Amino acid sequence: MNLGGWLLWECGICDQQPLVQAADRLHDPPPMRSLRKGRWIGNLPMDEWTLSLRLRERLGNEEAERVVSEHRATFITKNDFEDIKALGLDAVRVPFSYWLVVGPREGEPFVGPDLGALDRAFEWAQETSLKVILSFHGTVGFQSTHQACGRADEKWDPRSWDPEASLKVLQQVAARYRRRRCLGGITVVNEPSKDIPLEVLLCYYKDAYHVIRSAGVPETVQIILPVFHRPVSDFRGHFPKDVFHNVVFDVHVYQVFGEDWCKMSLADHLRWASAEASNRHTK
Repeated sequence: MNLGGWLLWECGICDQQPLVQAADRLHDPPPMRSLRKGRWIGNLPMDEWTLSLRLRERLGNEEAERVVSEHRATFITKNDFEDIKALGLDAVRVPFSYWLVVGPREGEPFVGPDLGALDRAFEWAQETSLKVILSFHGTVGFQSTHQACGRADEKWDPRSWDPEASLKVLQQVAARYRRRRCLGGITVVNEPSKDIPLEVLLCYYKDAYHVIRSAGVPETVQIILPVFHRPVSDFRGHFPKDVFHNVVFDVHVYQVFGEDWCKMSLADHLRWASAEASNRHTK
């Protein structure tokens, strides 16, 4: 079960939550300078950058930080973990950002650090016998133009991404949770842009593996490396099993965006997915 919108806010998942209502620009339009810094869908912020910026402008820093902390403390609770377990699921995927771990960089509006919220996820998972899959959604410098990395920015440049700083965040997270029996896996980055040069991405993946293992994360914990929009052949041969143990390659196949998907039957969806998986395997 993916716990989106909790520790890294995403547009669409929890638009009706109090912190979003507090940022609603319908009743109190923000100054034009903030509109150039953030992105909106109607009266809703598109990403956590815009949300955080808006909250700080409207409420002031102290109250904005309180509202964000309140969301992190209440949007997902132990009751949700108990319900997930009762449904027969065995793991929760928890997207997180670098600012949750080390705080925002100078000039950024994000609220953090706030590792207590992530600590609670592990406590609840242990109490309910669920595994935690950490997913590094918001890396330093961002890994794409998409809002899921924390900032939707069409002008984002792959050279802005900072793998070295992101590795330091991973090291801190790995060291903090390495002894947690409920840690099931760590995704080293979520959905990296295809514009990131392949050699840069491969280097980051290899370094991330070694950073996590060197921090003491046991080989029983999966290290998850996204394939996303790239062909599987880009990764073949780069991660020999005698060096890289318990590595999982993550392929996100979306069969939802566009009217054509809605017209397909379940059988059609399954046939398409099967053919796509076969094509990726043989490339």
